[in-house]
Amino acid sequence: MKCIICNSLSASYFTTDFNIHFGGKLKNQLEKSEYYKCNSCGFTFSKDVYEMSQESWLELNVKAHSQGEAAPLKDRLTNQPPYLAQASMINMLIRDSIIYGGGGANVHNPNVNSQKCTLAKQQYNILDYAGGVGSLARILSKYYDIDVLVYEEYMSEFKNDGLVNYIQRDKLGKYDVVINSAMFEHITKREHLDHINSLVSEHGTLIVHTLVRENIPKNPNWFYIQPVHCSFHTNKSMQILMNDWGYSHSLYSPISKCWVMFKIDNPSCNKLERYAEDLNSKLQQNYFFYKKGFVDYWLD
Repeated sequence: MKCIICNSLSASYFTTDFNIHFGGKLKNQLEKSEYYKCNSCGFTFSKDVYEMSQESWLELNVKAHSQGEAAPLKDRLTNQPPYLAQASMINMLIRDSIIYGGGGANVHNPNVNSQKCTLAKQQYNILDYAGGVGSLARILSKYYDIDVLVYEEYMSEFKNDGLVNYIQRDKLGKYDVVINSAMFEHITKREHLDHINSLVSEHGTLIVHTLVRENIPKNPNWFYIQPVHCSFHTNKSMQILMNDWGYSHSLYSPISKCWVMFKIDNPSCNKLERYAEDLNSKLQQNYFFYKKGFVDYWLD
């Protein structure tokens, strides 16, 4: 099989038995999965999931969601993304004029009192793609007065509570900021990734939460393996995506576990390094790591 990231040949790497892995608690989703690793960029993927029919893939996602974000906390087998930390990071980047969200123009106006700005909720040109039950959007709205749009394909039962601004696929456009939390590990086709990038404006920003390593461990019982986790990214594969999509600089926050990637012509690119240094000094911690290219924070 060929790698969907760099089109190089891949070879069988290991097989996970879900009758054993996680104590068999995920075997109702999938019994076994063989994983292939790209010989060039190291991107690793599930051959079994990639070869599923669309119907079987949708069914697997429904099962995974029912045991994940939609389940009570006590019944979940894995952790959810750090939504509060992500919301705090996004708010900080907006207030510091590093990312721009369109409708919240007053926030970037130095002549307007920031305390008064927080009294009026702002509608930003920001999309949370594959936003699930809207956890991040709800936090941003309630605690930071930032309203964002949410696109979600599967969690239809949560789309009618009136608290989240869901958008239909045929209404999607271009956004200054696109957020994608915990989806890059779920994709089965390169065009799925390309579609997410296509929603980012010419000078925009893409924020991604996923697991990225220098090398994917050859371990069938690796903690991150789940039936629905079928794609594992490396620093090299992410750099390839950045190059292909026209991003030149990035920040990484270990606290929010997010990469913030900036298009080549994004006006913030020339101030990111200094911004990260100054912010880290003010916060007295390494909140952001900066790199021209993809921040390869997680090494072996």
